[in-house]
Amino acid sequence: MKHLGYNNINPRCFFYYIGIHYGIRIYIYKMKKFKTHKNLTIVNFAIVSYFILIWLISFYNINFVLIGVLSEMLTIPFLIAQIVFLIIGIKYLIKNQIKFLTLISVLALAICSYITIGSFF
Repeated sequence: MKHLGYNNINPRCFFYYIGIHYGIRIYIYKMKKFKTHKNLTIVNFAIVSYFILIWLISFYNINFVLIGVLSEMLTIPFLIAQIVFLIIGIKYLIKNQIKFLTLISVLALAICSYITIGSFF
């Protein structure tokens, strides 16, 4: 990266600085730093909790404008994240030592993915 003029990049930083394009700084998330069992477990349970919360709101017919706006804005990113983190979780379980809570979170995410994607058909 020295040839691009980025001499002050710390390789241990959380994000890699790529450059400025059209006035916007672009960062790439360093995935190896993220893939610890603790972070993976937290993200998996957050995704599962979101879809359980959406189901509870639908089940009890709770109709507030703010809840509707937030659910519309967040559902598609959470659907994509659900599939992505399921793949990341399976790869993590294959490559690393299996921790009990991480295994439970990946299984919960797999069940949630099956139910969520199955509801489309």
